[in-house]
Amino acid sequence: MPFTKPEDRSRAVEQGLYYKHIGIYGYQASLLPELAALPKSKLEIMESLEQLRWLENGYSIIIAISDHENIAVDAPEDIVLIESRFTVSD
Repeated sequence: MPFTKPEDRSRAVEQGLYYKHIGIYGYQASLLPELAALPKSKLEIMESLEQLRWLENGYSIIIAISDHENIAVDAPEDIVLIESRFTVSD
């Protein structure tokens, strides 16, 4: 579901209309310069999603649904939480 008005978002989430996005991307190194050279698309600009540029230019993206709950790393302070989860103590 690309866009939901703010007043409708909590109801949409309760109804299970959204998935949490876990952005893990893998590329063939030879493809990166090609993707980077593509001009920004209208949808990419509207939604701030570079993946839409690729799709609008005929590239495919493989997705998967997972039940794994990840820890988001969106700011430097999030790294502390990650390190605390994975640091092995003696």
